[in-house]
Amino acid sequence: MSRLKKGLALVLTLCMMLSLMPVITPSAKATDEGDDFYKIVHLDCGRKYFTADWIKSLIDEMAADGYTHLELAFGNDGLRFLLDDMSVTVGNTTYASGDVRDGIMEGNEAYYDFGTNELTQTEMDTIISYADEKGIGIIPLLNTPGHMDAIITCMENLGIDGDYNGSVRTVDVTNSTAVAFTQALVNKYIQYFAGKGCTVFNIGADEYANDVYTTGGMGFAQLVSAGQYDEFVTYINGLAALVKNAGMTPMAFNDGIYYNSTTSYGTFNKDIMIAYWSSGWDGYNVASASYLANQGHKMINTNGDFYYVLGKNDQFDSGSSYASNWDNAKFMGTTFDSEQAGSMFCIWCDYPNAETEDQIYTKVVTNGVLAAMSEAMGHMPENVTVKDEDTDVSITAPGLTSIAVTAQSAVTSGNTVSKTYSITLNGGDYTGKATVKIPYDNAFDGCVSFSGMVGTDSFDVNRDGDYFVATVPTSPT
Repeated sequence: MSRLKKGLALVLTLCMMLSLMPVITPSAKATDEGDDFYKIVHLDCGRKYFTADWIKSLIDEMAADGYTHLELAFGNDGLRFLLDDMSVTVGNTTYASGDVRDGIMEGNEAYYDFGTNELTQTEMDTIISYADEKGIGIIPLLNTPGHMDAIITCMENLGIDGDYNGSVRTVDVTNSTAVAFTQALVNKYIQYFAGKGCTVFNIGADEYANDVYTTGGMGFAQLVSAGQYDEFVTYINGLAALVKNAGMTPMAFNDGIYYNSTTSYGTFNKDIMIAYWSSGWDGYNVASASYLANQGHKMINTNGDFYYVLGKNDQFDSGSSYASNWDNAKFMGTTFDSEQAGSMFCIWCDYPNAETEDQIYTKVVTNGVLAAMSEAMGHMPENVTVKDEDTDVSITAPGLTSIAVTAQSAVTSGNTVSKTYSITLNGGDYTGKATVKIPYDNAFDGCVSFSGMVGTDSFDVNRDGDYFVATVPTSPT
């Protein structure tokens, strides 16, 4: 699933072959210096179990494409990341780690059993460290008070009756015992990720009890009609306070925030960053993106029209071309000129067994969807040029800090001259584009045309005074 490390073969046709062998490798820095625009890939690893190695492969591609953050939705219906210590204390009651763990695992298995269903803390430690090395931040997502299937199962096993009107995935925000347990559990994860240096924590907050209320205004309208929406506001503000107290920024999905576009039921903490995915539909009266921005919230464009959902027909089934329609300012339902905090591309696993890891990788990576979405979002990494003084070779690539170059002598065979360079950048794998500038060698006198090659992929090479210059294309998988 990782990209092949290819040689840079500058095949100077008719007269020479210049090859730059095992190519190129910087870890792409996610943003320009001083550019705080979030470019996020969301992975629904709560509904579907993904291996740590697959997630690392995704991080590799994100780094090459210029993203800044990976949102790991480990808590979304399922809860597929378990801490070493899962004990939860609420008031004078402590629920043993083993009991909580067993309840979560039972809930995950009931939702969908992958055999192995959860990432371990050691694996998550490794993922976060690897992402940091690649210049990618991790945004954890533990979704409550909805999308809590595994947690609801756990609570039932622990003797906590806390579901909302029979919902299998939503906690009753008016039930103080259930709320206290849920927030205490979430806080354990908040503390873990804060300790790992994460700066944003997504608390979810979407689609309240939509498994029970499936038409019209759905769960949020039910809360309003029952006079309970203020309890939802209190619940979300409570989670936001826990996130802020841990030194992170809270994030939430938009559809439950200021439902019906009114502040009459209470106001949300303005520091909650909004991932805006839906403007609602007939009867589902979701506040507009501009309304939420006017309330003081930073906005992440998470436009649902650009979702990739496993097992469903979507805009990317035939390739990456639809990404060209992306506009950071075009939110669902509206376009507004207010400054956006960032944009997010989402991989959702509503049908968790519809596609394998390899199939997902092919669709979003091999077919160029991630790269195309990143390019459409803009805020691309800044190019940096580094020169190797011994060989006079210069490389320009995103986030470049160092290069190592080994040059072989030119070889003449008939009317063809070749010279091979081995070039390594930043000591790591990089498969994106790079511009290579190589000093002219008198052995090439008389050559009349030049071309280059990475593996079997050719590209143009130009002579510019005393140098050859070529832009090396992205290596295929």
